[in-house]
Amino acid sequence: MSSKLKGSRLEAEVDRCRSECNWKRMAEVLNWVRSKNSGMEQFADLLEGELILETFIENQSEYLTPNKENYDHLRKADGLLQESLTENAGSNVIVMDTRLLLAKLYYFSANYCEAIANVEKSKLDQAGTPFETLRSLKLVAEAYAVKGFSLEHLSAKEDRRQDKNKIQILYCFEKSAELAICYVTELEKSLNAASRTPAPVSTTGANADKIGDLLETTLERVPLLTLRKNVYDKRWDAQGVEWYRKIMTSLGDKSVGERLQQRLSRQLAEVLIRGMLESDYEKSSLNNSLSVSKKSQSLGFYTGSHKGYFSPVSRLEEILLLLLISEVLSTRDVILSRSDDLQSSRRESIQDATMVHNLLTMVLSSLRQYQLLVNIYERAMKFANQDRYIWLQFALSLMCQGRWLRASRILHQCVALERSDENECVEHMILAKIEIEQLGQYDKAIEYAEKAMKLCNQNWLKGRCMLLHAVAYSLKAQTAVTFEERKKKLCDSVDLFEAVINFDTHDELAYFFCALQYAIARDLDTALAYCQRSLELNPEQPLAIMFLALIFTARKDYKGARELVIKALNDFPTHYGLLVLRLKLETKYGRVDEALNTSKHLLNFWRRLPRTSVDMINGEEEPQQNGGGAPAQNGTNSSVKDIVGPRSLTNKEVMAPVAPMFTNPLGIGIITKASHLSLNASVSDVNETASVVTSTQANMSEFGGATSTISDSVGFLSSSSRSYSLQNTFRVQASIWVELAELFIENCRADDVHACVEEAISLFPNSHQALYLKGRLFSLRSKELDGKDPMTAKSCRKHAKSCLLAALAIYPSHIPSLRHLAEVYKSEENMKMAENVLRDVIKADPLDSNSWQKLAEVLSADGCHEEAIECSETASRLDTSTPLIPFTVIPRVIRT
Repeated sequence: MSSKLKGSRLEAEVDRCRSECNWKRMAEVLNWVRSKNSGMEQFADLLEGELILETFIENQSEYLTPNKENYDHLRKADGLLQESLTENAGSNVIVMDTRLLLAKLYYFSANYCEAIANVEKSKLDQAGTPFETLRSLKLVAEAYAVKGFSLEHLSAKEDRRQDKNKIQILYCFEKSAELAICYVTELEKSLNAASRTPAPVSTTGANADKIGDLLETTLERVPLLTLRKNVYDKRWDAQGVEWYRKIMTSLGDKSVGERLQQRLSRQLAEVLIRGMLESDYEKSSLNNSLSVSKKSQSLGFYTGSHKGYFSPVSRLEEILLLLLISEVLSTRDVILSRSDDLQSSRRESIQDATMVHNLLTMVLSSLRQYQLLVNIYERAMKFANQDRYIWLQFALSLMCQGRWLRASRILHQCVALERSDENECVEHMILAKIEIEQLGQYDKAIEYAEKAMKLCNQNWLKGRCMLLHAVAYSLKAQTAVTFEERKKKLCDSVDLFEAVINFDTHDELAYFFCALQYAIARDLDTALAYCQRSLELNPEQPLAIMFLALIFTARKDYKGARELVIKALNDFPTHYGLLVLRLKLETKYGRVDEALNTSKHLLNFWRRLPRTSVDMINGEEEPQQNGGGAPAQNGTNSSVKDIVGPRSLTNKEVMAPVAPMFTNPLGIGIITKASHLSLNASVSDVNETASVVTSTQANMSEFGGATSTISDSVGFLSSSSRSYSLQNTFRVQASIWVELAELFIENCRADDVHACVEEAISLFPNSHQALYLKGRLFSLRSKELDGKDPMTAKSCRKHAKSCLLAALAIYPSHIPSLRHLAEVYKSEENMKMAENVLRDVIKADPLDSNSWQKLAEVLSADGCHEEAIECSETASRLDTSTPLIPFTVIPRVIRT
C-alpha cells in the first residue's frame, strides 16, 4: 500500500475517488480518513455510508429496481448517514450531500415518500453555489432523477394523473437530464486530462467511464415523456425529438455513455420511422434544431473541403445515420466470450444488435440497398455463428441481391444448426425454391421439399411443401435421357400434382402446374379445364393467361389467342412473355407493322429496365410508354430503322455469350391414348430412340424445340424472382432482332433482314443467334440468286452452311439452326444429310409437327413416298396439339 495521505493530498484523493466512482480505492482511503489528525474526520460517516450504498448498487448484475428488501443491505449505510447529519448540522455541504444520498437510499428501498422528503430538505432548488466537484454535480442530477421516479411511482400507485403532477415529474427529469449532460461533459474533460497527466494506476476506477444506471434511465425517460406529453392529441411531440437530438449531439463525440448513445440512436430512429410523417418532420427538421445548430457552430473549424462531420438534410438520411451509429456501437459491444457466467450479458448484447439489424433491414430493403444490408449481416457473422435468425436474415438479403448460390449455402448452414425454431420448415422451403428456380438442382430440391413436408406437422404449409416437391420432380422428369423414362416420370409428376390438389382444393398454383403437365402430355382438354379452374381461383395470373393462349394456338384458334393476349396486356402491359406471344401471333397473321410496334415496345422495355429489377417483369410496376401499356397501332409502313435505338455498350463489353444459371430442359410429353402416334416400321426407330441431348447439351439449352430463337428467353425472363445481368439483357434484345429478321424473311424484305442481322451481330457478335441469323441471310440470298447467278447462289449456300454449323458448335441443341441446316442440305440435293439432321431434331423433340413435316418433304424428294406419307400423317395429327410456342417455356414460379 502507498504511504499514508493527510490534509490536502487526502482531500484531493477522496474527491478523485468519488468523482471517478472508484469505490474499491475509496475503501482503502477511508481508513486514512478515519485516522487521527487526517483533517477529514467529519466526513468519515458520510463517506462510509456512501461507500456502502454505491458498492451495493455496483454489485448488482442487472439494473437495480426499487425493493423494500434492499433496505436490509443498506441499514448500516442509513445509520451512518443519519449520524453524519447529526454531527455536521452546521455544514451545508455535508448536509446536502448526506440528504441526497439518503434520498437515493430510500428510493432503492422503495420508500418514496422519505426519498422525496430528503430531496426537499436538502434545499436543492434554493442552492445557488456552483458545483465544486464532479461528485456533487452527479449527486444533484441523481437527486432530481430520484424525485421524478418517486413521484411517478406514487402517482401510479394512487392513480393520480393530474396535469400538475405530470408537469412536476417532467420538470424533475428535464433538470436531471440537463445536469447529467453537464456531468458527462466535465467527466470527459477530467478523463482526457488524466490520460495526458501521469497518475498512479490505483486512481483509475473501473467504472470511470460509466454514467450510472439512474442517470442513463433518466436520459432515456426525458424524450419519451416529452413525446407522450400530448398523448391524447398525437403520437409524438417535436420537443421530444429535440431532446433526443440534444442528448445525441452532446454524447456523440464522447467515449462516456456509448451504451446509452446506442440505445438512444435506435429509439430516435424508431420514432422517425413509425411516429413522424414527412410533413411533420419538415416542421421540426434539423435546420430548425437548436441543439444541432449549436453543435455545428462548435464544429465550425471542420468546414471546408475536408469537412469532418455530417449533418443529414432529410428524414431518411437522419434515420440511416442513427441506425448505422447504433449498429456500429451495438456490434462492437457484443460479448464474444462464451463462458457460462457471461451468457446472460452475451444474450442481451446480441438482442440489442438484432433489434438494430431488424430496423436496418426494414429501411434498407425499402430502398433496395441490399449490398449494404449484406455487408452489415456479414459483419454480424463474427458473433452470430449459432444464431439461426441472423443466418436466415443474411440469406434473405443475399437472395434480394441476386446472389443465389451463396444464399443457398448460407441457408444450408442455417438448417444445419442443431437448434431448431418455428422457421425451420420455411427455411427448407426457401432452399427448395432456390434450387428449383435459380440453380436447377432438382435432386436437392426434392430432398429439401421432403424434409419440409416432415417438419410442417400437417399444418397449412404442407400443401405448399407438396407443391414444391411436385414441381421439382416434374422438372427432373424433363431431364430424363430416354423418351420412355421421361413419359413414366411425367405420369408420376401428374399424380403428385393431383395429390396437391386433393390436399388443398383452393391452391391455384397446383391447378396451374397440373394443367401444364397435362399440356406437355398433349391432353389439352384436361389442361384447359385445370387452367380455367386456376384462373377462377386467382384471375391475376399472367403466366396462366399466357398458357391459356398457348392452348388456343395449339387448337389453331389464333384469333381467340390474340384477343386474350391483348386483353391481358391491358392489365399487365410490361409482362415480357405476353408481349413475345403477341409478337408471334402478329407475325403469324402477317401484320408486319403491328409486329414492329410490339418489337419496339419490347426493346424500349429492356433498355429502360434496371439491371436488377425483378418486379416489372410480372407487371407489378407499369411504366407508361407512348401514353399507354400496349404499343400503338398505325397504318404507316415501318422498317427496322424506326426501332433501332442508340446503344450504350461497345462490342467488347458484350463479346461472349453467358449460359443462364437457370435452364429449362427440353420438354417432351407423354403419349396419351387420345394422341397416340401409330408409326410404321419405316419411322418407328425415330420414336424408339427419341431422347434429349446429352446432359452437357441440356445444360446449355434453355427451351429446346422452340419455334424461334426468341422463345429461348420467354421462360427465363417471365419469372419475377430472377436477377438480370447486363449480358442477359442484351441476349434478350438479340433474340428480339432474330425474331424480327424471321418476320422480314417471311415477308421477303431483304433490306430489313440485313439491318436486323447487323443489329444482332453488334449486340452479340459471337453468339449462336448472330451466326444463325447470318446463315439465314445467306440462305435467303441464295434463293434469290438461284436462277440468276448459280455460282453466287452456291457460294451463299456454302456460307450459310458454315454459319449454321458454327451456331450449332456454340449451341448444339439450337433447333432452328438444325432445321435450316437441313434445308440447306436439301437445296444442295444432299437428302441423306438433310434426313439425318431432321431425325436428330425429332429425337430431341418427337412431338413437334414442323419437324415431322420437314422430314416428310425430304423423304418425298428422296423418293421414299410411303415413309413421307406416314410422316405427313404424323405431322398432321401432332399439328392439332402443337402450340405456337412450346408449353415448356412457361416457368415454374412458386410463391412460398
